[in-house]
Amino acid sequence: LIILALSVLGTLAVLAAIPAEEINLVEGLIDTLRVSFAGMSGASTLVLLLGLCFLFGIFSSCAAWSMGANRAAAEAALEGELPSWFGVEMASNGSPLGAAVLTGLVSTLALLGYGFMSGDNEDLFWSLFGFSSVLFMLPYVGMVLAFLRMRSIDGDRARPFRVPGGAPGALFCALLCAFILLVAIALFMVTPDDGPQWKVIIGVVLALALGEAVIRVAERAKPKTSDRRDTP
Repeated sequence: LIILALSVLGTLAVLAAIPAEEINLVEGLIDTLRVSFAGMSGASTLVLLLGLCFLFGIFSSCAAWSMGANRAAAEAALEGELPSWFGVEMASNGSPLGAAVLTGLVSTLALLGYGFMSGDNEDLFWSLFGFSSVLFMLPYVGMVLAFLRMRSIDGDRARPFRVPGGAPGALFCALLCAFILLVAIALFMVTPDDGPQWKVIIGVVLALALGEAVIRVAERAKPKTSDRRDTP
C-alpha cells in the first residue's frame, strides 16, 4: 500500500507541475524538480543533488536485479539447463562471472541496436523500457500457471504462505495476476495512440528465439548421467 501510494503521488506531482503532453519520458522528473523549486535560492544545486540521488537509486536497483538474474542463470547452467559458460564463477567468492559478462554483453548490444533505430533519447528510452519490461513480465505468466499446476498436484504440502480461499481463491488470484500481466505486455507492444510498437515486438521475438536456441544447445550438450553439483 505504501509503494502504491508513493507511486500514485509521484505521478500526480509530475502531472501537476507539467502538462501531460509536454512530459519527456527521460527528463520528466528533472523538469518537475526544476519547476517545483523555481525561484528558490540554490535551486539548481538542489535539483542536481536530487537527480543524482534518483540515479543512484536506479543503478542500485538495476545492480540488485542483475545479480539475482545472474545467479539464477548460473544455477540453471550447473543443472545443465543452460550452456556451461553461464555457470562460470569467480574462484575467490563464487560470484556468477559468466552470466554477468553475458548480461553486460547482451545489454550493450541491445542498447547499441536500439540506439541506431531511435530518433532521440525519449524514443530510445521507450524502446528499451518496453522491450525489457515485456521480457521481464513474460516469465511471471508461466510462474502463475505453474502455481496453479502445483496447487492441483501437490496442494497439501506445507508452505510458508498459502493463498486463502482454497482452489477457487487460488484460481481467482492466478487468473487476475495473469490477466494484468498480459494486458501490460499487450500495451507495451501495441499502444492505443501509436499502434504496434514494431521495435519492441521484433526485439522480444529475437530475444525469445535466441533464448530457445541457447536452451537447445544446452540440452544437446547435457550428459545422459547427471553430474550436477550438490548444494546444501
